[in-house]
Amino acid sequence: MNNIAYYNGKESLLEDMMIPATDRGYYFGDGVYDATVVRHHKLFALDEHLDRFWRSMDAVIITPDFTKDELATLLNRLSSKVSNETYMVYWQVTRGSGERHHSFPKDAKPNLFVTITPMTVTREAQTRDFRIQTEEDIRSYMAHVKTLNLLPNVLSAQRAAEAGVDETVYYRICADGSTRVTEGSHTNVHMIKDGKLVTAPTDKLILPGIARVHLLQAARDLGMPVEERAFTKEELLTADEVFITSSLLFAGRVVSIDGQAAGQKAGELFIPLRERLIDEWFEETK
Repeated sequence: MNNIAYYNGKESLLEDMMIPATDRGYYFGDGVYDATVVRHHKLFALDEHLDRFWRSMDAVIITPDFTKDELATLLNRLSSKVSNETYMVYWQVTRGSGERHHSFPKDAKPNLFVTITPMTVTREAQTRDFRIQTEEDIRSYMAHVKTLNLLPNVLSAQRAAEAGVDETVYYRICADGSTRVTEGSHTNVHMIKDGKLVTAPTDKLILPGIARVHLLQAARDLGMPVEERAFTKEELLTADEVFITSSLLFAGRVVSIDGQAAGQKAGELFIPLRERLIDEWFEETK
């Protein structure tokens, strides 16, 4: 099979899957999701993604009727049915189905939806240059939860596409008038400054990326000091290196911010870090 979809025990090709219109994911985006990449039927960092998925469910008060082990077994079983080398594995849970009311429906049973679709991951794509733009972050204080409510991110990603750049990175304006860089519309953002890896703290303003965890470990393995702290837009613009990470992008080097040249001044630190992350993914999924 080239792709597969699953919904509450039903399996089919994605284009054939039927989902009830009463699912609260359609009314309210009332649910959470996670995703990872599978290569050679090996799901990368699955345990870490499942742990985050459970934290997201806890945050929005969704109680699953399945265990982590059961979901892991399902994802592995479904991924074994596809035939190409590399796939995106996406799963979401919504609060359930029912009439449209903002409050929770009584006795609702969560709806579990999974898709496995083909994609390509190459070293060349990981090592190309990336260009970003910045925007004020006007999203909620639930950025740490991987909810289905992604409309602000979608609009930011579209504005980036229309501007001919790869990503929009957000910053907040603080009470004292300073700025704080948070994250991208679908990435975490980091910098190297004075020989140190600097990344935003995992509070309610950013999603705790799984790729971010692997980045911090790789930096420490290479002997690079790590600072988890808030940093300003001005610091980002003058950083020695700027890069973005996600489950699909292990360390994308940023060469332009808002049309101005950025980073590219500490390749002796950044390039070994990027290579270590790329090598880890290919080794774990070989």
